[in-house]
Amino acid sequence: MEKVAEYKYMILVGVVAFALGFGVSSLIGSRSEGSKAGDDRVTPSDTSDMENLPPLPFSNKPTDSSRDASKTMGSVLVGDNAIAVDEQSAGDVVVSMVTLAEPAWVVIHEDRNGAPGNILGAGWFPAGDNRNVSMTLLRKTEPGKVYYAMIHADAGADKKFAKESDMPIKDPSGAVLMMKFSTR
Repeated sequence: MEKVAEYKYMILVGVVAFALGFGVSSLIGSRSEGSKAGDDRVTPSDTSDMENLPPLPFSNKPTDSSRDASKTMGSVLVGDNAIAVDEQSAGDVVVSMVTLAEPAWVVIHEDRNGAPGNILGAGWFPAGDNRNVSMTLLRKTEPGKVYYAMIHADAGADKKFAKESDMPIKDPSGAVLMMKFSTR
């Protein structure tokens, strides 16, 4: 009988402690609208910073030719071509999204002093929208390094990659269409 009373007491203490903790955390964690200085929530009247936000990925709007066609997050869109590669584990590369006006190559370059260097591998992609495609490389990526996924034209439409003739696709300003990504 004494054990039952002890268990009831422990359960009661646990319930009271939980309720007290929940109540205190909700009082501390909640703020009324604009009640504290430094409130960094965006309200409809405070949209000045929203003008500087990048466009949403996969926009159909024409690109601004003054934009650099190399990005490190999101996706890169030039005309009807777009590419997105997320940070990922080392090894082969998964292309999150590549949209192409014509069949083309996605070529993975290693980083050489902040610019694309040696080619690790290339994968041919048909025109249209291609998502979450794994590319097997001639040389695997390594953890903690930076790489570039670059779209190259398929000169001659022969499905045979030749780095001398299958040149990178560029935007109207001459910037190469590529996506910078890292491995973990």
